This record gives sequence, C-alpha cells and structure tokens, in this order.
Amino acid sequence: MKPMNRGREDFGLLNYKNKSIYIIGGYIRGFFKDGETKEVLEYELESQTVKYAPELNVARSWPSVQVIKCKLFAFGGLMEGDGKLNSMEILDLKAQAPAWELLQ
Repeated sequence: MKPMNRGREDFGLLNYKNKSIYIIGGYIRGFFKDGETKEVLEYELESQTVKYAPELNVARSWPSVQVIKCKLFAFGGLMEGDGKLNSMEILDLKAQAPAWELLQ
C-alpha cells in the first residue's frame, strides 16, 4: 500500500460502494504552515493506490461526510480563525467533470 502524500488528522472519511475510501479535508501539520486543507484523496481498494480527487472549495477540518448514491456530501467542520463552518459542499461523482459545489 502506498502512503498518503502528507500526514493529516481531523478529516472526514467515507466508503464509496466498497471500491474507494475518500479522505476529505482535515488538518495538515507542515514544515512552514499548519492548517486545514481543501485536499480530497481517494484510496482505491483494488489497486491499493492513493490519488487526488477534486478539491473542496473551502478548507475544513472535522467535516461531517456522507455518501448518497453517487454524490459525496461534506457538511460544516472547522476553520482556524473562522471557527465553525455552516457551509455544505456536494461532489457528483457521475458528472462529466466532477467538482465540489458549495452551498451556503
């Protein structure tokens, strides 16, 4: 199994159809800066590889996440300096060019 590109904590995690695990947002501690991330990673179970998925619009740690049919949902969470987030984002995995849609 290949590791993630960088260690992270406080992320959202969900299973998509027993084929992929999505790691959504979170908090990354870096050499120069710590903070929330917009990164979304997909871990493909069959190939045991990690790849980048479309990024969130808003960096967030501790998001609540859910999958319904072919859509991923990320709700709320935290952003350092801004506190609790009240936004929600949706990613349609069946879209021709998947991108997170921000709902306020």
